[in-house]
Amino acid sequence: MHPTPPQLLSVATSALFLSLLPIRLLRLRTEPIKVVSEHRGHGKLAIAILLSVVQLTIMVTAAFTSAKDDFHLVSAVASFIACVGLCPLLALEHTRSVKPSDLGIVYLLVSTACDFAELGTGHYGNTTLEAVTPGLVNLCVKFVLLVAESRGKTPILRHPRDQQSPEELANILDRTFFWWINPILALGNRHVLTEENLPPMGHMLSSESLRQQALRAWDQRAKPEGRKTLPKVLALSMLPQFLAPIIPRLFLIVFRYAQPVLISTAIRYPGGSSAQSVETGHLIIAMAVVIYGGLAMSRAVYYHRLNQLKVMIRGAVVGLINNKSFSQQSSNHDDGRAVALISTDAGNVGQAASMFHETWAQAIEVLLGTTMLAREVGWVCLVPYVIIFFCSRMSRYLAKHLQTNALGIFTPIVTFVLFVLVASLKDSALDTETAFTTTALLGLVTDPVNMIMSIVPQAIGSLAAFERIQEYLLQAPRNDQRLALKKTEDSSDAVSPAIRVKSVTIQSSPVSPPILTNINLVIDGGSIVICSGPVGSAYRTRTATHFHLADSLLILDNGTVAYQGTWAGLTQDPEHVLKLHIGGTEKNFTEEDSQVDKTIRSQSLKVDEAVSDLRRATGDVSLYGYYLRSVGFRNFLLLLVCTSSYSFFITFPQYWLQKWTAAPVSQTMFYVGVYIIVSFLAWAFTNGSMCFSQDIQLVDRQLPPAILSISNQVFKLLVQLILLFSAQKLMATTLPLCVLGVVLDLMVAAIATGLIALAIFLRGTTTAGQIGMALNIVIVANASLLGLVTSWTNMEVSLGAISRLKALEADTPKEGSPFEDYVPAGAWPSSGLVELDNVTVSYNPEAVALQDVTLKVPGGQQLVVCGRTG
Repeated sequence: MHPTPPQLLSVATSALFLSLLPIRLLRLRTEPIKVVSEHRGHGKLAIAILLSVVQLTIMVTAAFTSAKDDFHLVSAVASFIACVGLCPLLALEHTRSVKPSDLGIVYLLVSTACDFAELGTGHYGNTTLEAVTPGLVNLCVKFVLLVAESRGKTPILRHPRDQQSPEELANILDRTFFWWINPILALGNRHVLTEENLPPMGHMLSSESLRQQALRAWDQRAKPEGRKTLPKVLALSMLPQFLAPIIPRLFLIVFRYAQPVLISTAIRYPGGSSAQSVETGHLIIAMAVVIYGGLAMSRAVYYHRLNQLKVMIRGAVVGLINNKSFSQQSSNHDDGRAVALISTDAGNVGQAASMFHETWAQAIEVLLGTTMLAREVGWVCLVPYVIIFFCSRMSRYLAKHLQTNALGIFTPIVTFVLFVLVASLKDSALDTETAFTTTALLGLVTDPVNMIMSIVPQAIGSLAAFERIQEYLLQAPRNDQRLALKKTEDSSDAVSPAIRVKSVTIQSSPVSPPILTNINLVIDGGSIVICSGPVGSAYRTRTATHFHLADSLLILDNGTVAYQGTWAGLTQDPEHVLKLHIGGTEKNFTEEDSQVDKTIRSQSLKVDEAVSDLRRATGDVSLYGYYLRSVGFRNFLLLLVCTSSYSFFITFPQYWLQKWTAAPVSQTMFYVGVYIIVSFLAWAFTNGSMCFSQDIQLVDRQLPPAILSISNQVFKLLVQLILLFSAQKLMATTLPLCVLGVVLDLMVAAIATGLIALAIFLRGTTTAGQIGMALNIVIVANASLLGLVTSWTNMEVSLGAISRLKALEADTPKEGSPFEDYVPAGAWPSSGLVELDNVTVSYNPEAVALQDVTLKVPGGQQLVVCGRTG
């Protein structure tokens, strides 16, 4: 008897688990115990031992009753050995790791799925209760052990192990599907998230550890330095994290290019002979589950690793720049170069990781996709590259988005037209399998090719940012001649100096005039030092910047004590001084005062804005109405018309291709002509939708593209769902359950798997063309759904700004008081003359700034305004 796919996968899983087991056990033996002594995981160990006993029973049964099925015996032996190795692994993982066992959970999950599939296909000899009982018991025990091992260990961890981030404490399933973040999202839905109620950040993203690793790698850099020194230093300082996205990206490539194979297999199934076994249909369903589920998980893990790497690179670069700024010449602090590097260039170098991993991955995708495309259409596979070349030549005349859209719109039709012409010379026609497999491959190939073409200017910008940062880091340091004072013996009579300055000259740069010359100063410990100087010398401003270092603060208001305590207490409980710094507009604050209340005002304003955003939640109707009134009804109507038309004409070719493949060869030119017309209409309405975005850029620069993208994705999804329902009408009843049960990629995986399952179980109700069309729509629907969520997020961020603008417009007092009734003549101003006659100026009725001012300034006269400091 030939081995079944579940048996093959089970043996492979056990072999891989046993090969990784010694490495993990050796690493765990060196770790300290991290849980309290009362919880040593004896319950999980007992379940693991019970599982080993059950596996032993299955192995013995297979040895004596399944002699003809040797591979079933091999699978049972491998599973038994793996379960025996699982016992010490789970015992050590429970006591010496802060999170559940990733290796154990993955093995149990895959092994449980294999056992379930094998039990369902009846490969335990026969289907009697006595025969399947060991398999059922094995399945139940594995499931119980999987649930027990997946539980977190936060309540039983020793201090300070319980102060780690939720992601570090979560199991591999929680990290893959981001379930660990659900408590934070729930808290943010109920309250305003502040720094105090956020969980601690993971050690891997800690600024302190990133700074230390980057400084250590920078000090050990190869010399002389070259243009690639800084990128190499950063990669070496975080090498495991830099390589972490590679494996999930490879899996993403495999699952992505397995979709055309699945489409081809599913199309052939309805048209095959009735002798095809049910097992083949089950295999296709299993392929769909693995491909679309793996696609969702690999994409999530890859982009999460990539985002973590971006944050780490930026944190390391900021740490290097910050450390260098402490040893810079004093003249270099005034040009703001360090701030510019941290704010702009640090973000650009963070994108280098994404460009690096996407470049090699997309190069692999192009080679793989071209090879697969060549098997379908021959030399016509080169058409996408020719179109890309012409689109790149047209980029000087067309905007980038039009170039990209033209590539995706016209590549399929040109490819099919050329293929049909070549096929007609050989007296053949475009069949369903070739058409829809080619469509899927074209959609997968054109995007990476276009990205490789457009990544060059981004890489140049990123390398330029690396060079600017490296140039700053290689500047000569300051010559620091300060010496630490030696500690003197304690004496009741002698007072040791705390600071000693001897013959010091201070100047901003070697060529600038000195600010202080030949200063000699001794400050004893415990002494009182008074700083004085002329008005305007800013000694009070500099003193105010050190208030947070004082042991005690005393704030006076009109001769009374307004606050007395520490700086920390002032910032945490600012109610005593808010009226001085925020509400007290009647006071004229000096620059020194603004330094003192800077922290208080910023915290208060942040809380106010957060509370306002919390009330707004996900955007209320009044905000949408406010924005649409600003945009104008005509522009918004143009948006709806263009995006709905574009969405229809960009998706309709899938349906038209299905009809084309089912039509006789004599009607080929008719279908080709309509295909071309529809493609041109889609491209034309793309131009119209772009005009909408440009027309209302003056209202806001981020919100119009977000609304445009949302409209596109919504109408695309509507058309795609209509075509899905036309392919399989029973899907209309299951979609609401899918929407409620899964999100984004998992929802697409559920829909695709359900579509294939219905086509297989209800054989004869769906044609091969309908299956091909539906699965191709699933591929683009996935991108549409992700684009919808991203655009909705961008729109919500922009609506926060719109909300604040609306509040500003509503709260700002309007001019036009009863006594402000003077209307200047139409020719005003006729001359350069300023005349004020008994003018009083105030911020509000209680705070008068200027009173009874009479002034006349003729044209051409210079006016100087002076007064005391402040």
